[in-house]
Formats: sequence, structure tokens, C-alpha cells
Amino acid sequence: MKNSFTLLLLLLPFLLYSQKATNTPDLEAATWQKGYTGFVSYGKLIGSESDEEPYVNSFHIEQNYRFNKYFAVGLITGTDWFDVTLLPVGADIKLIHQLKKTAFYAGGAAGHSFPLENMGLESINVLDTKGGPFVNAHVGYMISTGRKINFYVAVGYRYQSFSFIREDLWLTEVERKITYNRFSARIGVNLF
Repeated sequence: MKNSFTLLLLLLPFLLYSQKATNTPDLEAATWQKGYTGFVSYGKLIGSESDEEPYVNSFHIEQNYRFNKYFAVGLITGTDWFDVTLLPVGADIKLIHQLKKTAFYAGGAAGHSFPLENMGLESINVLDTKGGPFVNAHVGYMISTGRKINFYVAVGYRYQSFSFIREDLWLTEVERKITYNRFSARIGVNLF
């Protein structure tokens, strides 16, 4: 009897540990929580072949607050390498359709982009480069890793405009506006 009791006491921690391991929390509850969530992505903004740069690199950071498993709002910033390097700053919103280990989402962002350099044109003196508005709409698909990192892919549309002032031979200054309408393809991680 004493040997059986000792054996039971020795096995008790293992039995309790195995019981605890089988009662893991739901993956959905552990992965999709209310609160801060950040999106970091790299993408290509794809335009027509007639453009000077048909493929533009883009890096974005989106800082969101997730109110529930369906809705997140926040700010977007990053860098876009158009003919001029631009820094977008704006509002971001996401509507999320949650599944168990994956999610579909639709998002949009709007704001203003600021130039990080002056426009460079051959044999034309550029006096100033001004930023302009941007609008971004996209749909995406997130895959959960079971931890606090999700991977995602997204496709969408990007509108961007900016202007620059240049010297002219007959007039003192001329302002020119450039507008981009681009298809956007992105990959990234969602951290929370």
C-alpha cells in the first residue's frame, strides 16, 4: 500500500501536467484580441509601361487599435519610391471577417504624402517639390501562426499625387502636378 501511494505521488505531477496540456485555450481567442495591432508590409505599386517607373517599391507601417474581432482603426506611415520619395501619413481603417485560423479583411487609408527630396529633372531647375493626397483601398488574407504574429497578403488600388515648381524660360515659375493610379500588391506581418 505504501509503495502504491508513493508511486501515485510521483506520477501526480505528470498526470496534472498532461491534463493541463489538453486544456489549451481556443486558438481564436489567443490570436485575435482587442487592443493594439501593428501591420508592417512591403509591396509593389504597379503602373503602366508608359510610366517612367512601372514598378514602385513601397514600405508601410500601420498602427491600429482593434476594437473587436471585426474592426480596427489607426494611422499609416511609411515610404513610397515614386519619381520622388514620399512619406505618406494618414488614417487607416480595416473591416475583418474572422475565421478560426485565418481572416479576410478590407481596408482603406487616406491622407497626405510629404516629399523627402526634390524632384530631379535633367536640364530643368526644380525650385520646390510639394506633397499631395493619397488614397489606398485593399483586400487581404491573414494566416495565423498561433502566436502573436500573423502573415498576410493584400491587393488593391493606390492613388497618389504631388506637384513641383520649376523655373521656366519665359515665366518665372511653373507648377506641374503628377498623378499616379497604381495596382498594389503587398506582403507583410501583423503583430499584436
